[in-house]
Amino acid sequence: MVGLGKLRRQLRQLQLERIDLALDLDHLPGDLCTLRQHLKHVGSLRTTVRQINALYRPKNKVPNLRQSKAVRADPHCHTLSSDGMVNPAQLVEAAMAAKLDLIAVTDHDTMASVKETQQRGEGAGIQVVAGQEITTRWPAQTHLLAWFLDEPVKRGMSLEDSVKAIHDQGGLAIIPHPFMPVYVASVQPDMLRRLIENHPIDGIEMVFTVPIGARRRKQLDAFYAANKERLGAAIGGSDCHFGEHDIGIAVTEYDGDFKTAVKTAATRPRRLKDKRDVPIGIAARQQWRALVDLPFRRLRGQV
Repeated sequence: MVGLGKLRRQLRQLQLERIDLALDLDHLPGDLCTLRQHLKHVGSLRTTVRQINALYRPKNKVPNLRQSKAVRADPHCHTLSSDGMVNPAQLVEAAMAAKLDLIAVTDHDTMASVKETQQRGEGAGIQVVAGQEITTRWPAQTHLLAWFLDEPVKRGMSLEDSVKAIHDQGGLAIIPHPFMPVYVASVQPDMLRRLIENHPIDGIEMVFTVPIGARRRKQLDAFYAANKERLGAAIGGSDCHFGEHDIGIAVTEYDGDFKTAVKTAATRPRRLKDKRDVPIGIAARQQWRALVDLPFRRLRGQV
């Protein structure tokens, strides 16, 4: 290849001679000999430019996927507005410490903490999704997550009507902690099968912190594999109640926009290894809030 110094000198000389690459037919040389020399000169300029571009053209590098940072979300978080043990400021601070990019505030039957958490999240560079964990009709009172809501969804409706109410707002309906070995709060296989026959959902938690046992885990995996198109995205969420003690234990990784990733089932649920123990005193107070305080607030119409 011609040396870089020589190429630069040739280019400077051609620039001084003001050679015009765009041939103007009205100003071409009249005689054939001069025309040939002109075209040869133009061809030389083109060759010179190509050689310089080849020297300066950056080499295409294959991206190192191992070094790329996945966008990480914990889309199942609670605050003091329901049975969580942290306020919005503490929740956002915990999300920052856990290096999360997005969280969803999903308090039970209320969106009271959403606005403040979003404001604090904006200042911290964390996206906060407006959500709710809806309690459906008695006696099962199955829980249902809703994301991207404009206003709270009424509690106490059937599971089917709750999904419809979420979709009517343009939100996403997600099944949390499925197949738990209890009758209340957690959807069971037959119930979920009936739901998705007529009401496909947008996602289901496949990685979560509640233990369900090896048999039920195998059952859940098989159920998802057989009904993936109607169950939507596979989601990971910590069901965070204790801020720094449990946020980010289970997460959802995705690329690009979170809502789009969920709607296209392009999510990757993951359980992180750095599980943190919750102090016994805090855990006991949370259970009192969940089993005593929150039900009484519901009876009084405060939630």
